[in-house]
Amino acid sequence: MSGFGALKQSALMKLQGRQRWGVLALLCLLCLLAVVNNIDRLTLSIAAPIMQTELHINATDIGLLGSAFALAYAFGQLPSGWLVDRFSPRILLGASVIIWSAATVAMGFSYTLTGFVLARIWLGLAEAPSLPATNKIVTRWFPKKEQGIANASWDAALKVGPAFFTFALIWIVAEIGWREMYFIAGGVGIVAAVIFFVFYRDIEKNNSLADEERNYIQHDVTPINTTHPTPWAALFKRQTMWGMMAGFLCNMWVYQIFLVFIPLYIISQFGVKFASLGFVASVPWIGAIIGDLVSGVISGKLSERQDGVH
Repeated sequence: MSGFGALKQSALMKLQGRQRWGVLALLCLLCLLAVVNNIDRLTLSIAAPIMQTELHINATDIGLLGSAFALAYAFGQLPSGWLVDRFSPRILLGASVIIWSAATVAMGFSYTLTGFVLARIWLGLAEAPSLPATNKIVTRWFPKKEQGIANASWDAALKVGPAFFTFALIWIVAEIGWREMYFIAGGVGIVAAVIFFVFYRDIEKNNSLADEERNYIQHDVTPINTTHPTPWAALFKRQTMWGMMAGFLCNMWVYQIFLVFIPLYIISQFGVKFASLGFVASVPWIGAIIGDLVSGVISGKLSERQDGVH
């Protein structure tokens, strides 16, 4: 069963009416931004085989570009989480998409390794608010028992870019040019941001939301206290926090290696021609999509079981 199929069969669809379908449309919108997010990250690995020749850089330099993004993204996470708890996720997510799309365009104008490093740092910092802002939107628009499949759906959409748009990016690089690929990817991101700003409103400012609908969504929401300082010491004493951090560290380590090096590895180790990379480079990401959606269904079931234990 697909993620959207499970979502439609869940309690999400028990309330009939236009707004329930509006929430499903919201999830599709979040998935669109997630696809754009990873397409912009993917551009480096697609362009790398050609960039190496034109810019006289090696695999170590490509790794440096990958690290520049990852470190900037990591450093941007904590302040982004703080900002999302205090300000509109609509503004933060929409602005994030525009700024990271501009960073992608800037890569097309980069002619030195230093210029690319700076653009990748820019990309990492700009993308940092996207995950906490998206998660905040999900927690505001979906009750707890539906958040697992909702989060799994947009997280799976992150892998849709590498899984299904690798072919398009490779074609653009082969037929038009790698710089033009950056321009096109950045332009698509800006269009997606405009669509998001036009159609999305934070739940507090959505006047079309019926009281029954609002109560259904928010009946189990835990309000966030922004008047007291975050208890960092207590937070890091929790085994759950360390377990989540360790798991996410392992996940992102593998994720970043795949995201940056798959095309270079396939070409260097198996002699595959650049124009033939599409399907082979997409296979791991197709598996990741399936894993995300299955884990989302399992997460929802575990949440329901936990809620039923008193």
